[in-house]
Amino acid sequence: MSNSSKIPDNFTQCWTSEGTSWSGFKISQNHFVANHLPGKRYREQTRLFLTVGGNSMLTWTDSRKQLQKFCTPGVFFYVEKDCELSDVTLESTVDFIELDIDLNKINSWIKDDFSLKITSSNIIPSHIVDSDPYITRLMQSMRNDILGGCSTGRLFGETASVALVSYLYGFYKQAPSKRKPNKLSPFKRKILEEYIKSNISSDLSLSELANVAELSPRHFSRCFNDTVGMPPHQYVLHTRIELAKIMLSRTKRPITEIALELGFSSASHFSDAFRKITGMSPTKFLMDLL
Repeated sequence: MSNSSKIPDNFTQCWTSEGTSWSGFKISQNHFVANHLPGKRYREQTRLFLTVGGNSMLTWTDSRKQLQKFCTPGVFFYVEKDCELSDVTLESTVDFIELDIDLNKINSWIKDDFSLKITSSNIIPSHIVDSDPYITRLMQSMRNDILGGCSTGRLFGETASVALVSYLYGFYKQAPSKRKPNKLSPFKRKILEEYIKSNISSDLSLSELANVAELSPRHFSRCFNDTVGMPPHQYVLHTRIELAKIMLSRTKRPITEIALELGFSSASHFSDAFRKITGMSPTKFLMDLL
């Protein structure tokens, strides 16, 4: 939380999404040691921190009121751009996953979906300190994908980023409200299913599928989930596995060749996904066919 872009002395970067094929918000894991930052302001970026290691008391002052929170894994901190927090003190060493919430990227994703259009700083409080299992799982899944070489492709990064912002700016604005499902028409669903099958080997993106449905990415993601019962990236993965089962049962092509044709980055990535969805390896699936 600094007035300048200089990396503080108590900061060590463990990994970052920069330089990878990750298509969602910039994300990194950073190691902080005990430090006191008097009178600082986090200026340059709206950011979400998730504690993933260590335990420490964090104290800070907001509007002349001193606050404190004990940092344990699962505690997150949302800090809006230009939010002024002074006398920030971290008493012990802590590891954070940090995610940059790019407002321009959000608004390009949601396009004409004004239900989430972000034009001011009064949607949610300028800073939030809380623990939330959903945010923890989502950010950890982002980390796992990046450290795994972004093997799930562009669609997961974009979908996960939209899901996080939708949740954050919905849940923390007000208590969750029941909404009517907003589903795709049967015609649009059929068009999407055919498009996905025809482009199954491609690294499909959320924006690409949203354009096919003629919806904003965020609205499309919500409608798709309400219609199909799973997010777009999961549906694409399940479709690939179903096609793989057909190809394995009807041809004698090598598993690696089938994996690459269906858009998997490697045979091992294919095997892991196949086992997760079917409960068995591709080799075991073939043996059971005999």
